[in-house]
Amino acid sequence: LVPGVPMDQQKPYDLVHLRSIDAEGHGSKLFDAGAGAWAKNWQGPTQVIFGHDARRGLQKEAFAIGLDTGAVYGDKLTALLLPKNWDKPLTSLDNSHFLSVKSHRAYASKSDSKA
Repeated sequence: LVPGVPMDQQKPYDLVHLRSIDAEGHGSKLFDAGAGAWAKNWQGPTQVIFGHDARRGLQKEAFAIGLDTGAVYGDKLTALLLPKNWDKPLTSLDNSHFLSVKSHRAYASKSDSKA
């Protein structure tokens, strides 16, 4: 989701690949230390839970939760556990809502990844 773009105008590519946002608001699928994390830039109001940003690890922002904690690299697999009919803001989540388990092994190397 590109910040500031209405939901019905979002591009499918961005919905799948966006990881970083630069100062001009342009998105990138690459991890870019000079650009901000997508989750920090997403100001809602839609609350989003996403994955595929392992280099940043668990991200807990006001309107976005990034669950990728690097299981493919041998780190952890993390789940978000929400009670039925959850209707509170993501900011009300605490550590009891997250469960992480160690990956059995690494399936890819972080140094091989461009993302």
